Amino acid sequence: MAIALAFLLLLGGGGKIEWQRGEKEAPLEKALQEAKDSRRIVMVYFTADWCKFCTKLDAGAFSDDEVVKQSERFHRALVDCTDKEFFREMTKKYGLSGLPTLAFFDGEGKKIDEISGFLPESRPYLERMKKVGGAGVAPAVQDPPSDEDRLEKVLLRIEKELEESESRLRRDIQGIVRAAFEKGSKPKSVDEEVDAFAENLLEDQDIHSRLKEFLKTPRGKEFIRTQLKEQGIETLEQAIEMFFEKGEDGKYSLLPGYDEQLRAVLDQLEKPEEPKPKGRPYLGITPDDFSDDQRQALGLDKGHGVKILAVSPGGPADRSGVRPGDILLSLGKKNLGDENLGEILAGFKPGERVELLLLRENQKLKLEVTLGEK
Repeated sequence: MAIALAFLLLLGGGGKIEWQRGEKEAPLEKALQEAKDSRRIVMVYFTADWCKFCTKLDAGAFSDDEVVKQSERFHRALVDCTDKEFFREMTKKYGLSGLPTLAFFDGEGKKIDEISGFLPESRPYLERMKKVGGAGVAPAVQDPPSDEDRLEKVLLRIEKELEESESRLRRDIQGIVRAAFEKGSKPKSVDEEVDAFAENLLEDQDIHSRLKEFLKTPRGKEFIRTQLKEQGIETLEQAIEMFFEKGEDGKYSLLPGYDEQLRAVLDQLEKPEEPKPKGRPYLGITPDDFSDDQRQALGLDKGHGVKILAVSPGGPADRSGVRPGDILLSLGKKNLGDENLGEILAGFKPGERVELLLLRENQKLKLEVTLGEK
């Protein structure tokens, strides 16, 4: 009797669903141990006192009679993430994307499904419970299906998914066209949506004001566009719903538990960008050995001229018609010999057009070259 009473004391109310409670991860560990023997699936509720949507979920779907009835088919455990350090630990360990999260585990501790975030209606929770557990019992081991059975199931699934995809695509296109006609203008760009969101941020906290100012900058908008693309999020609205709550006045405020993460991101992004180092002007030639005796034979003064051994393919000199074996006499009307090639090049900027004076087969030749950057 005492053992039964102690067990009942561990059960708390998250709405009308009875959850096994305890310190930190203990309820989940206990439920998983029980699930190994009973082959029942474990339903885990990750929540916190500071989570506003958790309170709404407790009073909403988790108080629905049908949801409560369905929940009795599972081992039920509540993991209290009120301590933010523990919440970060759970986020890393179980891949949580926020609170509330309702997750389902088999007896081996493998997560088989989850609902992340707050859904105002009961139906999605009912459907997920029925889909995941049926009667709340893991299926018995059966003989493996034949190759024909597997192939037939795959083909049926592909056919069904194609039909659903076609139906979704048709609805999406109809929705886009209808919205465009209703608005009488083209949809807002991501930058316009970011501006609208920034203007509706509450300015009651420093973190909101900092985010607003950052989002107004080109760097802020580029960061948002990049994150949406890399994270595979289709719309800005979806990203906002994950981290912000919209009040009755239409103003957005950051959900509890994310302020430290956002502050760290802003600290990094608000640092001034380091200026890119300026490139050096680039001609694209390789000098060859050129003795004063060779110069004298060509009628050149001692130390004057640079013999070209090779020309970089596609480089500035190559595009201007310079060839291996040419003698470069001057660059931008500055004689090679009065100054060396490096000193003369340093006096120009990448992209600048300069005149080359060459000696080719005892004939002087002028070419124009646009200096590259290196």
